[in-house]
Amino acid sequence: MNLFDQYVTFKQNHPFQVLKVDTQEIQYAMIGEGKHIILALIGGSMFPTEAYFLMLEKLSKSYQILILNYPKDIHTLKELADIYKQALLKLNIEQVYLFGANHGGGVAQVFAKLYKESVKGLILYNTIAQSLHMNNEVKELAMQLKQAINELKELRKMVSLDTIKHTLLEQIKTSIPDTRNHMFYEHFISLYQEKEENEHMDLIKDFLKNYTFTQNDFQYLQSKTLIFYGHDIDPLGGTEFIEVLADLHQNPHLVYIETDRFQLMSHPHMMVDEIVKFIDK
Repeated sequence: MNLFDQYVTFKQNHPFQVLKVDTQEIQYAMIGEGKHIILALIGGSMFPTEAYFLMLEKLSKSYQILILNYPKDIHTLKELADIYKQALLKLNIEQVYLFGANHGGGVAQVFAKLYKESVKGLILYNTIAQSLHMNNEVKELAMQLKQAINELKELRKMVSLDTIKHTLLEQIKTSIPDTRNHMFYEHFISLYQEKEENEHMDLIKDFLKNYTFTQNDFQYLQSKTLIFYGHDIDPLGGTEFIEVLADLHQNPHLVYIETDRFQLMSHPHMMVDEIVKFIDK
């Protein structure tokens, strides 16, 4: 069975429900069994958390996995974190392990800072962070990211979103040699619209502009932080920010993983094994 057919089966077996939080309606799913709950915030711009369904299924053999989709028309991380906190309360969930990757890594860090009482541990992959003690190279990279996001509207006048989609798909085909699975990636890319892109860019811009962390923000976690790093070439990824992340956390577990965010959707085994070791320890 190819990856897309497996995804369709996953959706049929785990239909999303609707949770009303204030004026927002959030699609969510809770799968698996176990004492610990993982709140999975691992989606990127074109690939939502459910695109990592193979990883979620494997983790659900040991833990409960909560998937919360992004609500509509949210432009700041404080708004998003507040909504997710209210969602946990409505679902009678006291504490979670936060698993943040890609854009979700920023959401996870902000949530962990604002709602310490709700966080049992933090898992991060391919994400960015800023601190007061960043070296000049990382500061320059952060400035470049801010500038690129600010110039996005002008860029779209010259390079359409469809062109970006086509370029990304060609990159994926290089990374994923099994042609049977290309339809899976094409499916998510085809669904992505400019409105979603603008909302995601607003959240990244908010993160870069308003969130500079200190060790005090995460001191309560002690050694309950797992940070994955690798060779992902995502321009908004976190490879260059690994030292910043490590310095912000007390005795973090650092794990190198030989993969990228596209391969991770079809081959999550190595990361799953490390997460299980981290939580069970």
